[in-house]
Amino acid sequence: MADRTAPDALDAELTHCVEEQDRITAALLDLESHAGHRLLDSATLVGVTASRWAATRDVLAALWADLTAHRAVVAQACAVRTRRHRPGEREWAELHELLVAGAEPAALAARMDTRIREVTAVLDAAETVHVAALAGLGPLAERVRDARERARELLEPDDPDAAALAALARAVDARLAACTNDPLSLPARLPRDLVAGLGEDLPAIEAHLLERAAVRDTWPDRRGAVADALAALDALYTQEARVRCTALEHVAGADPTPPADPRADLRHRLGALPARAPGAAGLTALDRLAHEVDVAAGAVRTALDRATGVVDRRAELAGRFAAYRAKAVRVGVSDDPQVIALAVRVGELLAAPTDLVTLTPALVTYQQRVNDAALGRSPR
Repeated sequence: MADRTAPDALDAELTHCVEEQDRITAALLDLESHAGHRLLDSATLVGVTASRWAATRDVLAALWADLTAHRAVVAQACAVRTRRHRPGEREWAELHELLVAGAEPAALAARMDTRIREVTAVLDAAETVHVAALAGLGPLAERVRDARERARELLEPDDPDAAALAALARAVDARLAACTNDPLSLPARLPRDLVAGLGEDLPAIEAHLLERAAVRDTWPDRRGAVADALAALDALYTQEARVRCTALEHVAGADPTPPADPRADLRHRLGALPARAPGAAGLTALDRLAHEVDVAAGAVRTALDRATGVVDRRAELAGRFAAYRAKAVRVGVSDDPQVIALAVRVGELLAAPTDLVTLTPALVTYQQRVNDAALGRSPR
């Protein structure tokens, strides 16, 4: 290392101190204009960020104080260096004392560099969260706002999706507030992290709103489709009543209870719907009406299937009995006394109304006897 007491070395040191002073001044001005500084200085801070920013502001104040001290030493050194056109031993000794012996400028510069890094880390962290919030929460907040505006036209206030949107808006606002008022408390600083757990139901709600808008925009067709579905119930109820009567006539134990018939109420509600595009209440009313028409159709189909099932079961057993009677004749066992007795029993059970529970095992016994007789076996 060069002799720091030599004039050239002292001049170089002074030049270095002036350059350090300029560099640090520029760095401090950059900190003052840093986006993170503007964010933290303008927000109503709470929690971790409030305490860290308070400490950081103390560091900033100390930095300016250190810079003032550094400037004072450098200014004094510059004054000594320019006191005489050609400095003498006294001036060089003073410069040595100011710049080298005490080493105050170097110590101040090193301390300020450390503190600048500390402050920069805090400001960068705050800015990173802010940028992530804009990238992640900003678009989500916009989607929620758009959805709520559409919901005011398409959903009633007590609709579950309207309540879900209101809750989501509160959650997004709370997360945005945390990003603004306590950003340093958020360990996750990626956009996807800041929106984690938010808006998971939003796509389904948006789809619901699109569907409701489509119903509103094609209201006559949608209303007409529900009217057609309601009209189609008439044929179902007529068919169910007919088959149920047949079941009651021919099958013992058939269910005599007709399905509930809400058609009069459904027609009244259909007539109350507006002819043209409705508001949210009309859309909800059509949704509910369509659902209840589907429920009524399902109920009458279930009753029809139940009645049809017992009628078809009796027809199946009667067909099997006829087939085995024909087989008995064909294989020459129709005059077998047991075959005759069992056939009479099955015929009696088939007489209306038929008890299917008793008929089924009786027919199985008759079938087995016909088969055994055909093989020349004794009954089991």
